[in-house]
This record gives sequence, structure tokens and C-alpha cells, in this order.
Amino acid sequence: IKHESSSSSQTPKKQRLSRIQLLEHLISLREHEIQSLEQTTTSTESKTSELKTEISRLEQEQIWFQSLANDDRQKLIRDIARIQSNNEKLDILLLETNVVLEEKM
Repeated sequence: IKHESSSSSQTPKKQRLSRIQLLEHLISLREHEIQSLEQTTTSTESKTSELKTEISRLEQEQIWFQSLANDDRQKLIRDIARIQSNNEKLDILLLETNVVLEEKM
């Protein structure tokens, strides 16, 4: 009976070894956790870089399209001014033609 009780209780040396093994296991778990976090961080940094590159490309595209839209707008303004000028000239010709017609009658 005495043998059983001494075998069930650990000696201080065995307790230290058991505690050391537990600590080694916990350390190993934390190291794996750190590695996982580092991989996640690397992945996040890579994705962030990709997104920043895409944003930059989209901003450049936006600037280019805005420039095209401004060019188109300026062309339309010039066309409208030209058409208005032509209309004014046609109005004058119409008035002159009416005067000439009235004189002939």
C-alpha cells in the first residue's frame, strides 16, 4: 500500500520535469501562433500593396478620362459658338433677302 501511494505522488524532480514539458509545449504553441500571425501580416501587407497599386492606377485612369471629358466639353463649346455665329449670319441674310423681296414687289 505504501508503494502505491509513493508511485501516485510525483517527486519534486518529476514535478519539475512535468512542468518544464508543459512550459515547452506552451512555448511551442506560442511560436506557432507567432508564425501564423507573421504569415497573416505578410499576406495583409501584400494585399495592401496590391490595393494601393490598383487605387493609383484607377486614379490615373480617372484623371485621363476627366481630361478627355474636358476636351470634349471645350469642343462642344466651340461648336456651339460657331453655330450661333452662323445663325446670326443667316438671320442677317434672311433680313436682307426679305428687304430685297419687298423692294421687288
